[in-house]
Amino acid sequence: MEEFKRVFGIKFIMVFTVTVLLNIGLFVYSSSEGKSMSDIRQETHYRQWIIGELSDMQPEEALEIADIQSDSVIKRKYDELESEEQTVYSRQLNKIKEQLEYIIKYPEDIKNIQNNADTLKSFSIFADKNSFTYNNIQKTAKDFKRVEGVQLYLTDNKAVSGFVTYYYIYYLALILNVFVLYELFGERENGMWCIVHTSKSGRAKLAFNRTMIITASAFIITGILFFTTFLTSFILYKTASINAPIQNIESFSRFSLPMSQLQYIIYDFLYSFCAVLTLTAIVWMAFVFIRHRNIAVTVIAVFMGVEMFLYQKIQPQSVYGIFKQINLIRLLKVNDIISTYANRGKGTFVVSESNIMLTVTTVLFIAACAGGILGTVYMRPEQKKSVIARIADKIWEMYQHLLSGYSITAKEFHKLLITGRGLIVIGVLAILAVYFVRYGQMTFSDGTKELDNIYITNGGKEYHYITDMVNERLNDYQCAVKDAQDCMVRYNAGEATLEEVTESSSTVSLYAVKLGRVSEFMKKQEYLQEINEKYGVDGYMISDRGYEEIFGKYSIIREAVLFLALAAAIILIVAENIVLEYRTGMNYIINASRHGRCWIQIHRALTGVMLTIILFCFIYGMDMYTMYTMYGMPYLEAPLMSLTFMEGCNPSFTIGQWIIIRLVKRFVVILQIYIATYVITNVVMVVRKEKTY
Repeated sequence: MEEFKRVFGIKFIMVFTVTVLLNIGLFVYSSSEGKSMSDIRQETHYRQWIIGELSDMQPEEALEIADIQSDSVIKRKYDELESEEQTVYSRQLNKIKEQLEYIIKYPEDIKNIQNNADTLKSFSIFADKNSFTYNNIQKTAKDFKRVEGVQLYLTDNKAVSGFVTYYYIYYLALILNVFVLYELFGERENGMWCIVHTSKSGRAKLAFNRTMIITASAFIITGILFFTTFLTSFILYKTASINAPIQNIESFSRFSLPMSQLQYIIYDFLYSFCAVLTLTAIVWMAFVFIRHRNIAVTVIAVFMGVEMFLYQKIQPQSVYGIFKQINLIRLLKVNDIISTYANRGKGTFVVSESNIMLTVTTVLFIAACAGGILGTVYMRPEQKKSVIARIADKIWEMYQHLLSGYSITAKEFHKLLITGRGLIVIGVLAILAVYFVRYGQMTFSDGTKELDNIYITNGGKEYHYITDMVNERLNDYQCAVKDAQDCMVRYNAGEATLEEVTESSSTVSLYAVKLGRVSEFMKKQEYLQEINEKYGVDGYMISDRGYEEIFGKYSIIREAVLFLALAAAIILIVAENIVLEYRTGMNYIINASRHGRCWIQIHRALTGVMLTIILFCFIYGMDMYTMYTMYGMPYLEAPLMSLTFMEGCNPSFTIGQWIIIRLVKRFVVILQIYIATYVITNVVMVVRKEKTY
């Protein structure tokens, strides 16, 4: 119990909370696919409305009603919407039509699997009863017979389909379990290993307790990450049809077990728990046999990096395909393995890949636990240091000698970054920042890029070229319409031919297309005239697109995750720095120092402020630079209200000023978080110290 309390203390709770929030951010970010939250809500609204109208019908009837060309409630709803909303509505309607087509074809596909099995057995090359091919055909037909009676129907599967295709849960669960193991092996560095090794029954009991701890850790961590991710998916998409068959999702068309979506999620969790537990046990064994924790972490990171590289780069058809099949990373692709029907074997022995995975994880877990237990019992503390260890100690001694001559501020930085392992937190923060900033880049169409180029070359404060172009095309269109009307009058009077009417109609269509290409400029021009009359603002003719990605509605998720990651990094580094002093007893030395504890605390606080400033500048500097390279930041001197999504803001602000103001606001909040963390952690540690005495 004491071992459990030691590992799962305040530090673990903080790291675990940050990881859960990070996981939620990753899920929302990856699910958004560059869309804003309002776009997701709009898609969800239309999708659920369409499904609500069609769900009581037979699939064939619903598919006919879903045709936007037919006179139906679906068509009437489409006609009521604006052009941009119609695009979103049509996209959701097409996805629902695809789902209906899949539902209609599913029973026939299952029957075809049965019929194909009978057909293939009639060929002599597949008729050998001792061959793997024959037995695989037999097993396939038998397995899919179980889902013959599954009735599919139209439901909103977005919450479940989005959840089961999200894989970061497993990576984050494994990283958290490595953190738990790192804390478990603290005796390797604090001198307790010799005491544990010589205690009566201590080693065997410790090994057993740690087996229980890593099992509980894998279950709790995986379970909470699983639950919070599914809850987030449920909230994000407003619904989860958990009682519908899992085969309702098209990617599960070859899943051969009759399960509801809720049952599959539980099934998925159990397999995921086995995979995470197995890899955790392997990592535990590595920690046992590698004497130094930091070296163990390095070896594990390098090994998993190589495994990931091999898994991603090797093609299944390659001569090296075996390294992809037996890869440990493949164990984390749980849904791919258990949702895809595939068999392996030889001769009359045929087994599914999901059962192979379960068997492999069980064997590896038992072997890793046996290795970890035996290593814990029989490995002795290091008696003699190796040459490398002695060289490392000598280098460390020289470094400490040099450090002793530096200022108190430099020593505080050393404690924050090296002793408190702040560099690791900063490294993780940097990786996350790069991922979130680069991952969500919006790719614009060639037509959109052409419009943006016109904004840059001919827009801005003086945009006469764009105004003239819009007026010219509008005039051409109006003239074409007038000519077409005149031609129709002459045709009715018998003075024009049908060919002339057709030609005039084609001319109208041609000019209508040309006018449509500049409709964005027309709307922008009307908007600029409106804000000039309403607010007295002389707006610039500029594109909204890039700035919407930088600080508009499409930036909300990216900015929220970056802010939370930075705040979490500062909290972890600062809290660990203060806790470290109390854990090592350095607070007594500080309190008795010649200059007094206030002098030390002032330097410590200022060092933390400096680190906060450095991290803030690094994260948001990288964010702004990346946004600039992706989308550009033209016309920073333009009034902020020139952007249509900023109507109603302070008319005196420019775009550049607004970007700076937003950064200053974030910095103030981050600084407040640092101060709150510093004060609260100090108070908590003082209270805990007083309770100890």
